[in-house]
Amino acid sequence: MADYRPTFSSNRLNALAKGIGAKTYLEIGVWKGDTFHNVDTALRIGVDPSPLFDWKASLNASTHFHPMKSDQFFSSEAGRYRFDLAFIDGLHEYQQTLRDFFSTLALSRKHAIWVIDDTHPSDYFSAMPSQGQAFRGRAQYGNESQAWHGDVFKVVLALHDFLPALSFCTIATGGNPQTLVWRQPRKGFKPRFGTLEAIGRADYFTFADNIDLFNLKPEEEALAEAIAGANADGR
Repeated sequence: MADYRPTFSSNRLNALAKGIGAKTYLEIGVWKGDTFHNVDTALRIGVDPSPLFDWKASLNASTHFHPMKSDQFFSSEAGRYRFDLAFIDGLHEYQQTLRDFFSTLALSRKHAIWVIDDTHPSDYFSAMPSQGQAFRGRAQYGNESQAWHGDVFKVVLALHDFLPALSFCTIATGGNPQTLVWRQPRKGFKPRFGTLEAIGRADYFTFADNIDLFNLKPEEEALAEAIAGANADGR
């Protein structure tokens, strides 16, 4: 039996699962499986085209795994599931992450909560869509940091401008920043960018100039806000 160690992500996900009574959990981008195997729900579904663990040994009545790209999963396998909790941590790409979010939205229950990873780039290089370009750019300045979040931050900008019926906040303490999303209309909604084209052109400086949109919160406060919002109508 493999030794899968809890992560800050699994700790957060378990707190959310308990808070909303989640029964079905989906993870896009499972990698080594530590987070996935430590989330405690009645059913766990993992999706990853190149997992770095023995996924076949993990299969049982409560653990399903699909070794394929997320687009293939949503077009051929996902229809038999309904999700309460989803962790989106696949490619560090805005368009793919947004597509994964929309796909899970169509298959989610009303009280669902999403956790989107890599939404808060640490510097200009971290926000580059290309990992290789980010590392090469840093190396030119003698910086050996391996931090890379890609342009996933643009997903939050898109959620803000085009999905006012959803609320979100971003964990800013205790591990990698992650954005939590749930169904609850946002008061005082006003688009800031206007078009997806403008969001697509955004860079790190756009992120920094619009950091207020990410609704940064300490971890405990963010988890509590998401749980309360998801349960707001008494579900």
